[in-house]
Amino acid sequence: MRQVIALLALTGVLVSGSSALSGAASAYGVVTGSIRVTGGVEFNPPPGSVTSGRVVFKEEHGRALTIGVGQSGTFSVKLKPGIYTAFGGPPGWFPNCHGNNDKPFRISTGHTKKIVVACVAL
Repeated sequence: MRQVIALLALTGVLVSGSSALSGAASAYGVVTGSIRVTGGVEFNPPPGSVTSGRVVFKEEHGRALTIGVGQSGTFSVKLKPGIYTAFGGPPGWFPNCHGNNDKPFRISTGHTKKIVVACVAL
């Protein structure tokens, strides 16, 4: 009988532990997007191409998170709910490329926001 009670108690701990973990994971929102280069007369690759680099997500009240963006030029990151701005770019352009048309955006729990970090060649 003790073994049955112990097994039930262990099962209860494991079940409640996994739901606590999934609850913590859903306490975030997700930002997806890409770094894109546009404009310029003699620019190669073609305008609108994705590129690698870095993107910084800055919270309204000062904290910032920097992520690396690989050759695909695309990214996905979990952020706590709040209001953010984004900027970044490839090496040599960083931090002169602006995300979300240089406008703040809101991240909500369980939602996804898509942005473009745009680099404009002159």
